Amino acid sequence: MAADTSSSSGAPRKSPTEELPEFEELTPSLFQDECERGDVMIRAMVVLLAALLGCNMLTESRLLTEIKTGEYLLSHGILPPKVDVFSASAAGRPWVNLDWLSDLLLGLLHSAGGPIALSLLTAVTAGAALFCALRASIPETTTWWNSVCGALAVIAIFPLLQPGETSVTLLFVGILLWLLFRETNYSKETNYWPVPLLFLLWGNFDSRVWVGVVLLLSFSVGRTLPVGGRNLRSIQKTWIITVIAMLAAILLNPWPGHQGLAFLQQRAAIVAALQYDGVSEMFPRLAYGLFYIRFWEDLDVFSWAAIALLGLSIVITAMSFKRLHPGWMLLWVVMNVLSLFYGSLVCVAALVNASYCGMFGQMWYRSNFEVNYDVTRSSVLFARAGRALTVLCLFGLAYLSVNGALMGAASRRIGVGFDPRLAGRISSMEEHVLDRTYGDNIFPTLPTLGDLIIWSGKKPYLDSRFTLYLNNGDNLVAEHQRLRQGIFGSIGSAQDLPPDPLVWQPTFNELQIYDIATRLWGESPPYQLVLNLMQDPNWGMTGLGAAGANFTWLHPDDAAITEFARLNQVSRFSTEAFDPPKPPRVINLAATWPTPPSEYDRWLVQKIPNP
Repeated sequence: MAADTSSSSGAPRKSPTEELPEFEELTPSLFQDECERGDVMIRAMVVLLAALLGCNMLTESRLLTEIKTGEYLLSHGILPPKVDVFSASAAGRPWVNLDWLSDLLLGLLHSAGGPIALSLLTAVTAGAALFCALRASIPETTTWWNSVCGALAVIAIFPLLQPGETSVTLLFVGILLWLLFRETNYSKETNYWPVPLLFLLWGNFDSRVWVGVVLLLSFSVGRTLPVGGRNLRSIQKTWIITVIAMLAAILLNPWPGHQGLAFLQQRAAIVAALQYDGVSEMFPRLAYGLFYIRFWEDLDVFSWAAIALLGLSIVITAMSFKRLHPGWMLLWVVMNVLSLFYGSLVCVAALVNASYCGMFGQMWYRSNFEVNYDVTRSSVLFARAGRALTVLCLFGLAYLSVNGALMGAASRRIGVGFDPRLAGRISSMEEHVLDRTYGDNIFPTLPTLGDLIIWSGKKPYLDSRFTLYLNNGDNLVAEHQRLRQGIFGSIGSAQDLPPDPLVWQPTFNELQIYDIATRLWGESPPYQLVLNLMQDPNWGMTGLGAAGANFTWLHPDDAAITEFARLNQVSRFSTEAFDPPKPPRVINLAATWPTPPSEYDRWLVQKIPNP
């Protein structure tokens, strides 16, 4: 039987669910809850933005060597080898691989999920780094400002967001900032045991653990300064024990003590990389700190974000000087001084500056303004409109990141797996160049090629592990340049020198190197060098692909090598440099002509150029 929905007068009766809720007047308590929920959502959006930018394509060739190292560790007992096992020139040399656990993780994830898993790892690492850095927030104060600083930091750290130790540095710095904030504001409740544990992991995951040591020691020294009534007696004994335990923790690795000189070795590796194709194909400015003019000549949106955070931190320091914690202030000074000389540390300093600005900006606001939530029209409008605008800006950054407009169409892009350009080089070198070599020991013209050679399972004379080739006696980087000059000659320098076989033949005979790999990608491919080798009677082209070429030595004392080179030289160049004839086919006269990028390409997804 249907329910009666009419009243006694015959009019339809309203259901209780159809009644509008009663208007609830906005009170300071409700407005506070609204603002706090908005702040939580904005901070979550910043963390998600960091994860989005961290989920980018793999562009750096050094990752190939790191993945292969991790896979080698998995198949040879996990512990790192004491000597090099991948190169032709440094075989048997002591190999101090301070980031061996990072390589092991990369190898494990690549074996389980391929390159897609590595992109997802970077996304998680970037999100966790920002989450920890933003935790340095004064209680009972709006975190809106912290999130704004965090959004700038997300942009500034993007050049380092690749799998491996560069993103690990950001993660451990973020955790350290969180722990130091807890020590500063909750010293009576803080457990200090996480600090030594952090450095125990850091010392085995990242060769830049010295950055964390310097920051922690700077903080510890700063908090002893007699500022604001502070003195050495006021320091808890447990903190001193914590610092000692930290120093002991970083010694628990396969190469105790080597982290102390890592900063000098990394500086020398940067100088060596600049003699070839730089430290990064996508971000060459990572080789230069703020002290160098080249940094200011190659400014991009990421460096501008780092500069903006540095400027904000200086302003905050001037405004809150009397309220600054001396340990944090000395840590801030030391980190930015390091960024003057190390380009990669400009990104790390941006993360520190974001946490510093957010925390002391909150202190300044709390000291100069009453923290209340009045419901006047101007206050409500400012809070709601400001937070809404912040959300729109974060959405805009996410959209521009996915579109490719933020970083540029030719730069590193959001996505998973290998970048199409790097993937194309790998496949081209493996299928058309490196499988046509006579032996496994190969002389690459660039360290980047050395990484590709290791990826293919063969041994290069040189790769991107510069610290290996610069230490332990002979400088193999300088030797590589000497041999390269002997092969190609010196053209365009102060003194033109012709190729000299007497320079390279003894070394090639000693190391059993019979092949040279050259690249053919980039904005300025070395076509002239390739043509010179084609005309050199000592070499025969045995491999040719879109990414590079291989030349085999026409060894006069080895008939097998000479025969191999001559046979492949005759048959390969004619079939791979020119397309073979094909039967005629019907041509569609209504074919589409090449067109410039459309508005769709510009605003939705920009095409990746493939030079």
